Amino acid sequence: MVQVVKYCVFFSFLLPVPLLQQVYPVSALGGIQYIAALKKPFPHIPLIASQGITVDLVGEYIAHGATSVVLSDAIFSKKAMGERNFETIYQLSRSAASQAIEAVERLEFA
Repeated sequence: MVQVVKYCVFFSFLLPVPLLQQVYPVSALGGIQYIAALKKPFPHIPLIASQGITVDLVGEYIAHGATSVVLSDAIFSKKAMGERNFETIYQLSRSAASQAIEAVERLEFA
């Protein structure tokens, strides 16, 4: 029995383990409140909030425990992509990044 345990422990260090946990679809699961609820019992698990997040909510997701957010549809809309409106995509990306930076700074100095 001891040999089995030693074997399992040794090989468990060799197995890939996710460093981040994606929460998808976060909007259908409860959004910001769901992220906050998950962080209470699992503060050590970095969470990626994904699906249905708008640019204006990036800071709130970070403030409530998300390590990062996925904004593909919010930034790369079909309309902007179809019109090749890269200025809109740039401005949305910049706004999202600014909100994330501000939220992280508030957490660091809280």
